[in-house]
Amino acid sequence: MKRFLTITMAAAYAVFALTSCQEKETPATEDVAGPEILWASNPDFETQVITESMDVKISITAPAGISSFVVTVTSDALTPIIGGSTLDFVNPSNDLIGGIVSSIIGEGVSVAGATDLDLDLSNLVPLILTVTQEEDDHVFKLDITDANGKTATATCTFHRAAVTVSVSEVDLWANTAVVTVGGGSELAYRVKGTENWNVLTATDGKYTIGPEWTEGTNENGLSVYTLTEGTGIFAGNTYEFQVDGTLVESADFTAEDGDVIPNGDMSGWSWKDEEKTIQYPNASGESFWDSGNNSMAATFGVVLCMEDQENPGVSYMKAGLVLSTVFTPGNMYVGDFSMGSFGNGTANFGKVYDWTARPSALKVRYKSTVGTIDKFGTYDPIGAEMLEKQDTTRIYAVVVDWTKQHGVTSGLGEPTGMWDPTDPSTVSEEGSILGYAILDIVASQAEFTDVEIPFVWYDKAAKPTEGNYSLVISCATSKRGDYLTGCSSNELWVDNFEWVY
Repeated sequence: MKRFLTITMAAAYAVFALTSCQEKETPATEDVAGPEILWASNPDFETQVITESMDVKISITAPAGISSFVVTVTSDALTPIIGGSTLDFVNPSNDLIGGIVSSIIGEGVSVAGATDLDLDLSNLVPLILTVTQEEDDHVFKLDITDANGKTATATCTFHRAAVTVSVSEVDLWANTAVVTVGGGSELAYRVKGTENWNVLTATDGKYTIGPEWTEGTNENGLSVYTLTEGTGIFAGNTYEFQVDGTLVESADFTAEDGDVIPNGDMSGWSWKDEEKTIQYPNASGESFWDSGNNSMAATFGVVLCMEDQENPGVSYMKAGLVLSTVFTPGNMYVGDFSMGSFGNGTANFGKVYDWTARPSALKVRYKSTVGTIDKFGTYDPIGAEMLEKQDTTRIYAVVVDWTKQHGVTSGLGEPTGMWDPTDPSTVSEEGSILGYAILDIVASQAEFTDVEIPFVWYDKAAKPTEGNYSLVISCATSKRGDYLTGCSSNELWVDNFEWVY
């Protein structure tokens, strides 16, 4: 209890830590000099703005010895705590004040008769910052009378400036920001409305917000990193700040909005050919998404991707059989499709995308029909082994830094170019894979459901080079569809693609 009173009361009204207290016999004559109060670094006792680091060293001399020492406190925030406005250091008015005085000057030491007192308040005055965030003056008037009746008075005024929080140098890809705080010593932040606070440490007077990462390994044994939820600055989020343990209601900061996925709501559809046989998952004149739809497949009534007739504004993909035998998965992806000779088509993955903010996840609405594998491609090295086994439908997004698109060719001939985001070596000629988000669906989902697919990252810092191919999103009814292996009755509906920040 005594320690609590010592710290709390000292912080509340910045009363005096006495580093030396001496008594000596002094003749009670009028020739003896009266008491004097000195503040070496502030000789005119000018008002001081309270900061984390201050020089508040006050010296009191009273050759005749102190007979009265009263401090009058003027502070809306502090007087309710101390139960009044007067502190008598010679004759404490109650046990509470007596305990405070004793804890400051030491047990058994009496102020009465002291001739020299050195008061170092340099560490105590800044504690007022923890008592209140209101802008105000905290005034301490020192009245000293010596044994000869001579007096000395000094007024120490400390200004508690308003708490300010300023956010600058925001980088929504690195997820960092610099925060400057005025009128406080400890800063914490969190996404507004969440539970956990992140405490920051100042460097050169500034605080840096940054993400925290957890290292792990993916299915290929490669090191990947995941973001710790609630850390860092992310697009579109509002952040609130706590200074010295108290919420600063005026300091909320909202980061700029992030990026939009073109035609992410699947509302734009057009025809890729004049004959209107190849449906295109883009509004007329735009080119972001594509699919394996082609004139040869259309001739045999196979449409791999189309706008759902029962749910306009939804993409519907269905596996098909060309010539009643050649399996091809329903698919849609960010990139471009080209039809080659001998029944082969090439899916060219990747589009130039102007990233302004790092996403934490891909959100999509989907439903699916997923069965067991009933077709396998001639060139699939493990295809026959997978017959009658559960098929996998896959949705994924990949942040890439490619100098060219990556092509996957399949059809009647031997497929080439198969790649997997979990294995960057499969696209080494194009450039780097920086991160990916993958959803593998192994069970039918009868009703539309929203899902957030979290990103994992190979590189925590790199950003795609401006002008390079930088984004792939892909949906396929069968994970091994490039090998012409999968379930011929699989279906996939997708809608409302957007980034989660």
